[in-house]
Amino acid sequence: MKFTIENKPAFKMFGLERIFSMEDGQNFMDIPAFWQECFSNGSVEALEKVSGINVTDDYEGLLPVNAIMGYKETGDNTLPYMIGCLMQEASNPTGYDVVEIPALKWGVFTTEPFRIENTSDAVQDLWKRIFTEWLPSSKYIMAEGAQLEMYYNDKGTEEFCEIWIPMK
Repeated sequence: MKFTIENKPAFKMFGLERIFSMEDGQNFMDIPAFWQECFSNGSVEALEKVSGINVTDDYEGLLPVNAIMGYKETGDNTLPYMIGCLMQEASNPTGYDVVEIPALKWGVFTTEPFRIENTSDAVQDLWKRIFTEWLPSSKYIMAEGAQLEMYYNDKGTEEFCEIWIPMK
């Protein structure tokens, strides 16, 4: 499993929020459905336009639309999840929810490159491995705070994802 421990300054994200149940792994079904809904109804495209990141055909790097979860308390066995953008100088977050993230130490875990149609499998597999393999054997403890899924365009038709988890 590829990971690094990194200190990151405070930042903001903005986007579309929903609250999901974690009971019986319901979030593993409902979050991909939320993404599909946002792709289908044009919400992802709208976020891309206001993100402040200009993606061209040969672009490699952080994609405009990512995800953040666990950034506030929502009640027992539920999870806040936002499909959104990392705030850039050129971003226009008007009409979207905004989340402020303090400076933290992060465990940054990286998937292997994948094709876009395999996104859910690659990302969910990494989440499961972090919690079943890495955290139980690590000297680090997961801290309170947001967790992120940061998506990147790799070479050609492949992408990869970084999962950021606050650590202490």
